[in-house]
Formats: sequence, C-alpha cells, structure tokens
Amino acid sequence: TPKSYREAMESKFAKYWRAACEKEIRNLEEHKVHTWVHAPPGAHLIRGTWAWKVKADDKGAISAWKARLVSQGFRQLYGVDYVDTMAPVGKLTTFRLLIAEAARRGVLYRFLDIRSAYLNADIDIKQYMKPPPGVTAPSPGMVMRLDKCLYGLRQSTRGWHQKFRRELLEWGFRASEADPCLFVKMRGHSVCRVLLFVDDMAIFHDNDKDGKALIDELVSHIDERYKFSA
Repeated sequence: TPKSYREAMESKFAKYWRAACEKEIRNLEEHKVHTWVHAPPGAHLIRGTWAWKVKADDKGAISAWKARLVSQGFRQLYGVDYVDTMAPVGKLTTFRLLIAEAARRGVLYRFLDIRSAYLNADIDIKQYMKPPPGVTAPSPGMVMRLDKCLYGLRQSTRGWHQKFRRELLEWGFRASEADPCLFVKMRGHSVCRVLLFVDDMAIFHDNDKDGKALIDELVSHIDERYKFSA
C-alpha cells in the first residue's frame, strides 16, 4: 500500500492505482461533490489527498485496488469551516437487545451498507480545497469548491446522519428516545427496527406478512436514492 500519490504512480502496480484514481474521480463527478471555481478573496483553503487500500478476498488474493480522494480535515478552522461535528452511533447495548429479541421471537435481520454515503449529503459550509496530485483543474489557479460532505471533513459524518435521519422520518419511522440511532416503524402488530452505524445499518423485522412488507418498503426507498450492498 503506497503512502503517497508519487509512490503509487512509481510502483510496479501503477496501472492499477491509476485506474482506481480515475474511478474515484468519476464517482465524485457522478455525485456532484465539487465545482471548479476561483477561490474567493480571503477564503481559507484546505488540501486534498489520496487514501489507498488493497482489498483481499477470502483466500488472501488481491480483489480490488481502492483509491479515495479525501480532504485534510485537520486543516479546517473552527467557526470558519465548521461548527457542529457530533454524530451519534448505534449503541452496542441496543444491538445486543435486538439480537436477543431476534433469537427469542424468530425475528429476521439483515445488514445494509450505503456506498459513498457521505457524498450524498450537502455540506453546511462550503469548503475550498486545493486539488491533490492527479487531479487537474480546468484552468490554472482553480480550486475545488466542495458542495457535498467529502470524506475527511470534520462535519461529514454529522451531515450524512442528519440527512438519512430525515429520510427515515419521512418514510414513517420514529426515533427512539433511548437510542438516537434506533428507528422504529409498526404495521399492525409487526415491527421493523433500524439501527444506524454511520453508513451501515442493521435491520430487524418480524417474520410475517406485515413485517416483510415493512422491510420491502424500506429497501425500496433506499434503492431509489442510493447504491448499497447487503
């Protein structure tokens, strides 16, 4: 795994890393994460960089080369680039209770992972970022105005949580008072519960007609707006 863009491009695996970078750039463009602009006078500029990862399959062989364009959020200034950053995560105690109930009552469960979750959430304060190596501006001096919650920004996790929370409420779920990441929806005597772990979620639903209808409706809503893996 390289430590820099230069190291990646000078390695014997350069063609794989280059392809991974191109795929990531296309992903950012697809999600309309940034707009090329000339930085406003006095704007605080942060820097962009690359994060690298080699993924292996269950046999230990390389299955994918991952390159992710991220921002150096540690360069952000409080009160200028961000204010609120806190985002809750599902409690382990809640998860244990849901597993115990599933075992006792025969409740079905599944897990979903929203792909590129942060890139779907609008950012509250526009950020201006210098492009990292490998990303060429349309004209000299232009920077990337971040319109979505790019990975690395201090407020990205909060931005994504607030967006998905609003959507769950729109879809008829209600937030638990005991755990802000637990959402519940009922139909008759059947229940569907969703526990959020940032961009992952555990879904528990009753094994009957109404319970299955609840999970089908939820997955349908998610599928309309996001790409996900189960």
